[in-house]
Amino acid sequence: MYYYKYKPPVLTRVKNRVLVWDTSSLSHALEDYSHSAVSAYRAAKKRKIIINWPTVKNYLLRRHESEYKSRVLLASCDGRERVCFIPLEILRELEETPKLRKSLRALLLGEKEELEAEYGAEAHDFSITFAPSLHIDSAMESTVERVIEEAERLGYKVGDCEECISIADINALSLAYEKGGVLVTGDRRLMRLARALGVEVYYTFKGR
Repeated sequence: MYYYKYKPPVLTRVKNRVLVWDTSSLSHALEDYSHSAVSAYRAAKKRKIIINWPTVKNYLLRRHESEYKSRVLLASCDGRERVCFIPLEILRELEETPKLRKSLRALLLGEKEELEAEYGAEAHDFSITFAPSLHIDSAMESTVERVIEEAERLGYKVGDCEECISIADINALSLAYEKGGVLVTGDRRLMRLARALGVEVYYTFKGR
């Protein structure tokens, strides 16, 4: 018997052991291919450029890179290499999508027996072998309020609109601030706000 050892391509170094995930990064880690493809198509349409397969393909490959980075980081959330958190607000938001709910609960919130039942004998003992997990936590209300105030002072919109940073993601940023952890995000606006507030960020896309 031997142990299989895989060395993934080196990502930008993340030395901090504490990660806090936002909506975008966690959905990229968990989403299926069809959702990824449609999301890439929608992103291309928002840019008001020529929509054809080469254009959409470039957006899709860019999204795949974010998905890959998110999944590599998620695999490190085993309590040994890293400890990972999401605020309750992120959990509630992601659970509104049925395709994400199953992976989120089965793989990351301890409800793994469901997968063993689905895949049968070949998945025997999966539930005691698969280590990655997420811890649910919430930032203090005063911290969230202070982050919202700073965001609005810096010109960011907070709420439920196309140009807004969602309240759920504000809670993720607030939690990262409190824990002194790294905010994992694929949202450019949230990334820039976090850096402006002095919070360490791992941005899953290329660029700044």
